[in-house]
Amino acid sequence: MTDVTKTVTLREPVVWLSAPADRASKGVRLPLGVYVLEAKAPDYLYFRAPAPIEMRALKKGTPVDGRDI
Repeated sequence: MTDVTKTVTLREPVVWLSAPADRASKGVRLPLGVYVLEAKAPDYLYFRAPAPIEMRALKKGTPVDGRDI
C-alpha cells in the first residue's frame, strides 16, 4: 500500500504550454494518476509519474515533434 501523504494525485491530465496555445512552441502533458514520491532534495521533491510524460514541439499550436519520457 502506498503512503498517501507521499503522493500527488492528478484527476485529469495537466498541460503546460510555453505561450498561449496558438503561439506556443513547446508543451508538456502530465498524465492523470497517482505520482509517488521517489526522492527528496533540499529544495525539491521528485515524483514518479504513473505513465510517460509527453513533451512536444509545436508550430501554431499543432504538435510537430516530441517524445514521451
